[in-house]
Amino acid sequence: MEAGASRMNIVFIGSPYVNSTSRAMAKEIVKFPECRWAGFIDSFRFVEKYCRHYSNVTMSKNWKEDQAYPLSYFWKIAPTQIKEDFDVIFIEQNGFKFYNDSGIPVVYYHRDIPTPLFMEDMDILLYRFKKMERVISEEYPQIWNNGIYKERFLNGVDVDDFKHDLPKIYEGINWIGWRKTFEFFWKIPNQKEYYTYVKEIVDYARKNILINYHPHGIAYSEAKRILKQSEAVLVIPGNEAYVTRKIYEAAATKTLIVLWVQNKEAEDTFRELGLVHNKNCIMFRKKEELKELSSLKGIDIEGITLEAYKWVSENHTWKNRCNELMEILKKNGIT
Repeated sequence: MEAGASRMNIVFIGSPYVNSTSRAMAKEIVKFPECRWAGFIDSFRFVEKYCRHYSNVTMSKNWKEDQAYPLSYFWKIAPTQIKEDFDVIFIEQNGFKFYNDSGIPVVYYHRDIPTPLFMEDMDILLYRFKKMERVISEEYPQIWNNGIYKERFLNGVDVDDFKHDLPKIYEGINWIGWRKTFEFFWKIPNQKEYYTYVKEIVDYARKNILINYHPHGIAYSEAKRILKQSEAVLVIPGNEAYVTRKIYEAAATKTLIVLWVQNKEAEDTFRELGLVHNKNCIMFRKKEELKELSSLKGIDIEGITLEAYKWVSENHTWKNRCNELMEILKKNGIT
């Protein structure tokens, strides 16, 4: 940062859940010299403020799913110390619709595939999955063609949060997933389409006793412990998703990644991401290949997991993502 340059205030709005990009980035970006203040607003329950203050405010859940709320809604219920001048607001798609009545530049981040945009008057549009380029351009041409800055933006991982010295007690290939995934999402057509391949491969592997099946509760600490203690983990991204945080987390725990490659686009995406078969992961394209892979015979697990750990530590941490966000803000004259 140049001498005498002003430091940025940024607030992130999103959900508090484990896959929250906004919460993770608020914690990391405040360490940057360009940032004077960074905050996180939980659009479901509370307000957190990092750096100099910490505050909790319970929010009333009185909005309707199809109702767009003004961003000023949050400032009205927030404590005095959060009412500062912001340089930018980062909104992560999180289940509630918003519109910008603040006059402050907004970065909107769409992190899902099966859901519509939850904001339409953003200044910068970021999206996690390549498929969203097709979806947004077709379903929201008024946004895609209005000249705003748009870019694909991946999630990341806190590598330190996954370090451990636990023994790998779950041998072979393991599948770890929320126990109600298929039951819950099967009632929603676009979600069912997203998880169809996941269910098909998992059901096949279970039937043929090729994996250890670990359905976990909603508490993510349980899934994290199982992952840390697994020799290998089966990673099946949702339909046309390809990039999932489970890849990063497995690499961070030095658990062998056994990764399903759905199609040519998936292959290209993984190559761009830095994933290489037999170097930092094991890839397969047909579920029948799991019969040969299930024993892990002849696979250099130690060497591959070490390469995966180096790969994720150097390229896919939240610090990496914050650096990328800062570059995007600079390109748009915000910092």
